[in-house]
Amino acid sequence: MEHPGILEFLIENFKTFLAFTGFANAVPGHYFMICVGLFFLYLGIFFVFLQGNLKQKIMPTLFFYLGLRFHFYSNDHLPIHVHVSVANSEARYQVYPEIKLIENRGLKPRELRWAEIAIEENREIIIARWKEHFKDKNNGNEL
Repeated sequence: MEHPGILEFLIENFKTFLAFTGFANAVPGHYFMICVGLFFLYLGIFFVFLQGNLKQKIMPTLFFYLGLRFHFYSNDHLPIHVHVSVANSEARYQVYPEIKLIENRGLKPRELRWAEIAIEENREIIIARWKEHFKDKNNGNEL
């Protein structure tokens, strides 16, 4: 008895696959919709990862502390300050020359205290990251 070649083996197993999966009854429209679905999955995955990288460039995150996110916006301006976000709330703290609350849009008093503690503990890091991120914008001027 002769052994089937690889091509015959693949064809036979592909027919079995189609029979068990229900693809044997599929029409060209089904295949088209599967391709459309796969395309949208690709787009979703691509843009989730792209958005994450893009967001990091537009709003670089410095660190997280007790659920608070500390970040800059790429179009920020002097004085050196940091944005603190949680859920849909945000506050802005001046970091240099002194630490003080500039604006609060929804953070609770407890969250403001946590933010101030984190800024005091990481002040040098925030200033260094600000200078690094905005070095081209400030034309090399010392902040």
